[in-house]
Amino acid sequence: MTTPLEFFQLYITDELVEEIATHTNGYAFSHITNGKKLYYTKSDGSWQETTACEIKRLMALLIYFGLVKVSTFDRYWSTKTIYHGLWARSIMSRDRFSALMAMIHVVDSSSEGVGKLRKVQSFIDYFKDKCTKLYQPSQHIAIDERMVKSRHRSGIRQYIKDKPTKWGIKLWVLADSVNGYTYNFDVYIGRDAARNVSEHGLGYDVVMKLIDPLLHQGYHLFIDNFYTSMQLVKDLFQLGVAVTGTVSENRKGFPETLKNGKQWAKKKERGVMRWERVGPVLALQWKDNKETPVAKS
Repeated sequence: MTTPLEFFQLYITDELVEEIATHTNGYAFSHITNGKKLYYTKSDGSWQETTACEIKRLMALLIYFGLVKVSTFDRYWSTKTIYHGLWARSIMSRDRFSALMAMIHVVDSSSEGVGKLRKVQSFIDYFKDKCTKLYQPSQHIAIDERMVKSRHRSGIRQYIKDKPTKWGIKLWVLADSVNGYTYNFDVYIGRDAARNVSEHGLGYDVVMKLIDPLLHQGYHLFIDNFYTSMQLVKDLFQLGVAVTGTVSENRKGFPETLKNGKQWAKKKERGVMRWERVGPVLALQWKDNKETPVAKS
């Protein structure tokens, strides 16, 4: 593997692109049959079948649009001299691009299933499988949330005020701490009533699901206090995964002797620590700018 294209094709294979072309054509034909979206057809009312090659050109344009910004979408196809450096017109027409974007489908529209991710779930599963099979993480890994910027109207779009990207699709991500490679991920679909959360809570469930392919292999996981609990650290220790994470003093099982952190830290110098071991879990507090409770195995 010597080029970025070869790396890209490890994940977006020719077989996948062929499937997308097939599903897109099927979706378009079903709409024409039902008399819908005729303004995306040819002049005689028929759909111009797309191909894998054309889908690749569509992907290339989407990547290009992410890198080269103009004030309005139409200007990528503008014939004005100031926009002559843009090459969207040499790839496909604006009308064809709009037609493909209206009909693009990554799953079989006749068997989409149910749920908020029904139109993309099989594609997500495919991509997650590629992420885990094509890379072996270094020993230190981390789990956290990540926002994918999006302005689309959807029930899964989230708002997180403390993130650089405040509006978008929230992912739970397991990444390599050395280079940031996304090894595993899950899409957060909101407070879905059908979601089954265990007695240990959402954070516990997220970690257990994402780290499952890496159990019993000597990894060291770093997490924050949304995920960390004494029970999680203990359970992962028994499953061959070391954990270091900030933790809330109010978490179940956190030692009572360490629960007066603010009072304890008032007159302490920076760097002072205290700790207590509970089975395989070391609970500790250290004084930084404020007291920082940590649980680790």
